[in-house]
Amino acid sequence: MKKFLKNIGFFLVGLIAIFIFNIGVNYLIIKNSDIKLNTSEILIIGDSHTMRAVNPILLNNAQNISQNAEPYIITYWKLKSLFKKVDPDTVLVGFAPHNISDFNDLKFSDKTWMYEMFERIYLIQDFKSLKNISIDYDSFYTFLFKRYCLFPRLNHILFLGGYTNSNKSDITNVKSTIKRHFCFNDKPSNVSQTSIIYLDSIINLCISNNIIPILINTPVHSTYKTKIPDKIQKQFIIEMKKWGNKGIKIINNNSTLYPDTYFFDCDHLNSIGSSYFTPILIKSIREQ
Repeated sequence: MKKFLKNIGFFLVGLIAIFIFNIGVNYLIIKNSDIKLNTSEILIIGDSHTMRAVNPILLNNAQNISQNAEPYIITYWKLKSLFKKVDPDTVLVGFAPHNISDFNDLKFSDKTWMYEMFERIYLIQDFKSLKNISIDYDSFYTFLFKRYCLFPRLNHILFLGGYTNSNKSDITNVKSTIKRHFCFNDKPSNVSQTSIIYLDSIINLCISNNIIPILINTPVHSTYKTKIPDKIQKQFIIEMKKWGNKGIKIINNNSTLYPDTYFFDCDHLNSIGSSYFTPILIKSIREQ
């Protein structure tokens, strides 16, 4: 029995030593890591809408760092981190009704999204500053243990995204998309006051750094647009007017100009639609 316990003890000591070694290696990797982002005149940021709609190759000196399902909370954390390294002239921020739906408040607690969000933001998160937002801390700390202790990881900077697209087109996902954006547990979503606060913070952060923020609402298919709940749409218009009255440029594109073949699905452009939309966006920016 004593030999067994002794062997268990040696095993645990060895395991702890491995954990400590991996923590040390990951710490050094993080300390010596740098954000691989070139300075550009235009920075495009947001969720999958801007990720698929705005092709930076067609813009002069631009980078698209949008990521799927990114809420304004993460966008704000990203910009705070990036502005220490890069100094763009203009930031294009995705701005659509779904961005202010309170399904965004679940991104750090619901299993549908939280692990992907933890993966992206564990280096830049500021959970202690969040109010009225549920955070699954047990899952987050378990994630951190796995990330730091189990093995060395060469890349810890995972909050940068990029433009991605294809020529595929299938707009039949309206029902599931509307449900995801504007319904949770079969209950209609409300306006997220947190998202509105963080959108304000994003704009004010840009202004305080002498960077021009421009809000862009990328085209969605009419079958999706007509099903956006009235209370979300009304608040979106209120926010749009609020910032427009304060001199912030808002590009709210007319999606009726786009045929079905320009859409990847009901709320995203495909590469054909992006090639059509981006030059229009450029023209709108130049008219500011």
